[in-house]
Amino acid sequence: MEVDTVVVSSSPFFIGSQSEWFWAMVQAFIVAASLFFIAWQVQIQGHSNVLASLNGFHERWTAPEAVLARGSTCERWSSTAPAFGNSEETVCSFFETLGLYVEKRVISREMAWEMYSYYVENYWALLKDGIAGLRHKNGDNTLYCHFGKLNDSMRDYGLRRGVTPADFSDERINRFREFELERVAELKSLQQREGS
Repeated sequence: MEVDTVVVSSSPFFIGSQSEWFWAMVQAFIVAASLFFIAWQVQIQGHSNVLASLNGFHERWTAPEAVLARGSTCERWSSTAPAFGNSEETVCSFFETLGLYVEKRVISREMAWEMYSYYVENYWALLKDGIAGLRHKNGDNTLYCHFGKLNDSMRDYGLRRGVTPADFSDERINRFREFELERVAELKSLQQREGS
């Protein structure tokens, strides 16, 4: 009679020839954990980039050149004879860049809406006729198209959030101009105090 003998190892399960499954499982766990931490770091880096972009936009919006351009744009506005000069170009270029960042999803529409929708919609109402004239003059319907798309996007997002779209009458535009001119005066004063 033959007897099969089974040898039971007294060594721990993670050492020896019977431990391959354990080490494969450990490796799989380490790879999964590494991928999780890489994804987490990429997400944190993305948020960091967005914050840096928003900070850059804020600095650009409150820079002395932009403040002067905003003031000049509001002072020069006329509903009957839209002006379009360097000041208006500076304001439009800011919103054009912001619109491109929102379109490319570098900055979320929600963040842009929270920080700039008031300015976007009011400056669009202030400058849309001048932009139309500039497009006609240059034969280029793409001039400041991202600014226009940004305005539409802010309005649509506001509707989704339950905000009733504003009626941009001359009276409302004049109230915005007064508000903006006061804000510009405050920023100029603050910049002068910081400069001295």
